[in-house]
Parts: sequence; structure tokens; C-alpha cells
Amino acid sequence: MKLENKSALTSGAEFGVAMGILFLMLFFSTMYFMDNALLSMLPTILIIAIPVLLYVFLRKAYLADNCETTYPTLVVTGISTFLCGGIILATVALFYITFFDPDLILNWITTTAETYRNIDNPTAQNLYAQLNEIVEKQLIPQPGEFVFQLIWLAITFGIILSTVASLLISLFIRKKK
Repeated sequence: MKLENKSALTSGAEFGVAMGILFLMLFFSTMYFMDNALLSMLPTILIIAIPVLLYVFLRKAYLADNCETTYPTLVVTGISTFLCGGIILATVALFYITFFDPDLILNWITTTAETYRNIDNPTAQNLYAQLNEIVEKQLIPQPGEFVFQLIWLAITFGIILSTVASLLISLFIRKKK
């Protein structure tokens, strides 16, 4: 991908497609692989891959601009990467939950509650009671609320990770003479 003469938002949108695919892989692996001991590691690996991929994208943009991209511009590129990735995730997740698995959120809550119920720890038992109460009082978020929370989660982590990655890049990568 050629990055010269691209704005931070344009670069972020292009990087956001790949980040959105990574978010979708994380979303679906979390749903389907938690019952398999070997495959249950995949979500953890994907979570670790998110900041690594962001760093690679921001470094690529920085080097393509001959190391002259400012720190704020790198941060905006990172945030727009997460925003676009989050929008892709939210769109696909909303479509999937609405048309293919309307009980997904309820199933996640009940599965998580059962996991906490089986842990002999006061904190886990408290979490079990809270999740059970959510189900009993029918306080389960609707798909629209759920995907809106996904977008906010992506933006929040995007701000934090972009700030750190941009700082590392601007401090440690220098133009070759």
C-alpha cells in the first residue's frame, strides 16, 4: 500500500479494514472456540496481535512519510484505524446477531455465569450472582446496544494504544541519513 500524500484519516481507514478483520476473527473465535481447550487460546493470541498490528501500521505510515509524520498525526491515524475497524465489527456483529444468532448475548451471559459459579472464590460468586440477576430481571442488552458498546470499546482502546504506539514510534524510529 502506497502511503505518500495520504491524510491520517485516509490511512487509518485503509488500515481499519485489516483491523476490522482482526476484530471479527476475535469476535467469532470468542463465540465458537471457548469449549475447545486448544482453540480457546486463539482469542488470547488475537488480543495480543491487536497492538502489534497497530504498531506495524503506524510504523509503516511513519516510514512512508520519511519519518516526518508528527506525533498527533500518528495518534489520529491509529484512532481512525480503530474507529473503522470497530465500525466493520459492529456492522457484521449486528447483522449476525440479528439474523443468525439472536440468543448470542444471552448465551454469553449464561455461559460466563456458569463459569463463575464453578469457581470457588467470593469475587467469582459475586459475579455469578450479578450475571444471574441480569438474566432473571431480563436486563440483557439488545443487539444495537451491544454493538454500540463494541464501537466505544474499540475507540477507547484505540486511543490508549495509539497514544502509546505513536509515542514509541516517534521516539525510537529516526530518519536514516
